[in-house]
Amino acid sequence: MKKISSILFFFVLFLICTDVMAMEFIKTGPFGTPILVKDPYGNFSIPIKVYSDPEIEVFIPNITAPGWVFWNKDVFNQKGTYFTYIYDHFKNESYCLRQILPKGKHSDADRLAACSQLRYRCRLILVDVRQNNVTMREVILMGKDAIWHPANVSNPNLTYPLKGNSQLSKATLLSIAKITAIVEKEVREAGSTQSAQDVMRHNREMTSRMAAAGRPSSGKSITDINCEKDCYADSKAYTGLRIYNAEDCKQKCPYYEKKKDSRDAIKNDGEQVTQDLTAREWFFKAEALMEAKKCNAAKKVIEYVDNAIKLQPDYADAYVSRGNAYSCLGQYQRTIEDCDKAISLKTTLRALAHNNRGGAYLELGQKNRAIEDFNEAIRLNPKYAEAYFNRGNAYYDLNQYQLAIEECSRSIDLKPDFAPAYGTRGSAYLMLGSKEFGCRDLRKDCDLGNCELLEMAIKKKLCELEK
Repeated sequence: MKKISSILFFFVLFLICTDVMAMEFIKTGPFGTPILVKDPYGNFSIPIKVYSDPEIEVFIPNITAPGWVFWNKDVFNQKGTYFTYIYDHFKNESYCLRQILPKGKHSDADRLAACSQLRYRCRLILVDVRQNNVTMREVILMGKDAIWHPANVSNPNLTYPLKGNSQLSKATLLSIAKITAIVEKEVREAGSTQSAQDVMRHNREMTSRMAAAGRPSSGKSITDINCEKDCYADSKAYTGLRIYNAEDCKQKCPYYEKKKDSRDAIKNDGEQVTQDLTAREWFFKAEALMEAKKCNAAKKVIEYVDNAIKLQPDYADAYVSRGNAYSCLGQYQRTIEDCDKAISLKTTLRALAHNNRGGAYLELGQKNRAIEDFNEAIRLNPKYAEAYFNRGNAYYDLNQYQLAIEECSRSIDLKPDFAPAYGTRGSAYLMLGSKEFGCRDLRKDCDLGNCELLEMAIKKKLCELEK
């Protein structure tokens, strides 16, 4: 019970201070009952009530949502563990006086004041159903306003048995029993449906197999796509945009020799290109080149777009494409100028133009102007995962880490395999001292191909190597 005493002490400190990092963790309804609670990933969900008596109600985020099972069922099946937040809503101060306030402290005026104002407790728990225990990873105490403050968070990391343990309250034990029953039911009903880990493994395996076999398929690599576009004239994807020349087709595309009718349509990229292309053809050629070779082809992309703009100076979308290429070269002021032009010409790519201009402002250190552009990109396209991620990066650079977490969470909801969002969100969690979630996100970032941030965190002893 000594740890609980120190947690309540944090709460007393919280009552007399304010913090710029304060954040709403619970949205409440009548009589203070939670109507929305945040899950460990930073997303609000409608809570599930798992316990209630005259003194306390206990809620958890919605772990019956498909997304929760998608991310967690493999770990539960393999290790018998799961984690979640549990939220305690104290209906009055009696529970605090009886269960939380240390014995012998009932005459302490500050602690009594804390109990009178304490209304919510959020705990991050890791339950091991095989070992039949629970680990309290994080405890957050909140007042009547349901606001979270960093100064009022503790990380006890204490493990308790779930049987024969007098240190855990009846409400906690019964709540965990019900939560475990829900988890077991959800995982059982999910059966053999794909998990997040299944999808990532499948994608890696298919990409590897297709690259080895050289076969165009639903598991297409960039090489497969370019072969279909440039080398297989009978393919539905064929455009003849000449990303691959004849020699590329011969070396990289296994069916090229069998499809000789495609050869005559291929000319040497950048050397034998005919000069009678239309502005639209130059633009699509530039777009295809950027898609295939990314920033490595930035200078050639600019050359192609220049040709398009010379032919059609009001070609709004072409300015967006050229601005993107300038960003690859670090010429951010030129990116801003091209995006300004595209927006003034009412480009059909307005959301992209605002997102790219925001990225350029961010690189130039103009964070608030960047956020304005990201806001507009999201207004134009509410499902723009990259714009949420970029706005999260801007908040991160402004040291507003909780906002960064929320933005990256939105990005991940829209695009679950978007590795950079996990990297930024994991870094933000670490800056707030939440190693559990920070390291979890950095490992996902690494699983998706970017291990640099995880390696840095391990070197700084913020994360541990997986055993």
